[in-house]
Amino acid sequence: MTHRLLSVITRKYLRYFSSDVKPEKYPHSLIGRRYLEPTDFTDEELKSLIWTANEFKSISNDEYNHNNLENKSITFLLSAPDIHFQCALYNASKFLGLPVKVVVDPKWESWQFPEDVGRILGKTCDVIFLLSFYHSKALALAAGASVPVIVISDKRFANLRTLSDIFTIREHFGYLENLTISWVGSPTQLINTYLLTMPRFGMKLKYFCCHLYGERVSPVTAHAARNLGKPFKDNCQEASCFDDALKQSKILVMGNNLGGLKQINEQNCKAADHNFYIFHNMPRTEFEICSEIFQSKRNLTWPSYRNYEWLLAAFIVRSLVDYKHITKAPNFAEIKNVK
Repeated sequence: MTHRLLSVITRKYLRYFSSDVKPEKYPHSLIGRRYLEPTDFTDEELKSLIWTANEFKSISNDEYNHNNLENKSITFLLSAPDIHFQCALYNASKFLGLPVKVVVDPKWESWQFPEDVGRILGKTCDVIFLLSFYHSKALALAAGASVPVIVISDKRFANLRTLSDIFTIREHFGYLENLTISWVGSPTQLINTYLLTMPRFGMKLKYFCCHLYGERVSPVTAHAARNLGKPFKDNCQEASCFDDALKQSKILVMGNNLGGLKQINEQNCKAADHNFYIFHNMPRTEFEICSEIFQSKRNLTWPSYRNYEWLLAAFIVRSLVDYKHITKAPNFAEIKNVK
């Protein structure tokens, strides 16, 4: 009975998850591609990746053709243990039925030639996924690898977390275009990645970054974002102060401290949309946000954490095999109110 059921599922879904086709039939194929920085994929490729994650979330484990990933191999190199990522990886691996190799070793980043690490790992798998400390070391490892390298995060970029947040926002609001996102607090790799990614979906980003005592500081990718063209110049705006950053914002995102300025609570966020939602860069302290808001349904951090595993599963599949979507494309454009 079990064999018969698997045969039916395989026949039904084989046409959706086939790697035995010519790549040109898949205009957004990611096989053989490296993803080291937010600008390495096109706008349409990023949308297709989120579309894939959305499809994976909507189907069950039994509906995925696991045979498609037979004889495929992935190695994950982590420079340090990561609770969030490793939990998501466990769930993604379970969903895909794909064993993965996880190497946790901080010493490789002290190698004078990280390219050699890439050469070693490249002989063990089809794709390397990397969580590192230093962006320069990640680039060096990728240069030495004979297989594609996907950088999940490093000190400069938080690639997967950013896409997970965007996926969650689209899931919650039903669209992305012209939504205003506000960042307040310390500059992190998350705001660096937001700046190079969110405008590509038509999202507007206002940010006020500050050090511990409130001195304003620009994120390291602010200049690069301005040089990417008009959509980035128009949709990325540096705020003059905390209150300016919050004006008419639908979504507030905060770094690990707000420079001792103000706490995110109802009283201090009157400039924002009356029904605003929040994300936290994590980990949090008691200073930057009140418990009432953090524990409320306004907090989209937890849904984003859960969606992280679906983005990870999408990255894994799309980097290994060509993929044909099985549902209608999700909406990204602004939904106009019809009177």
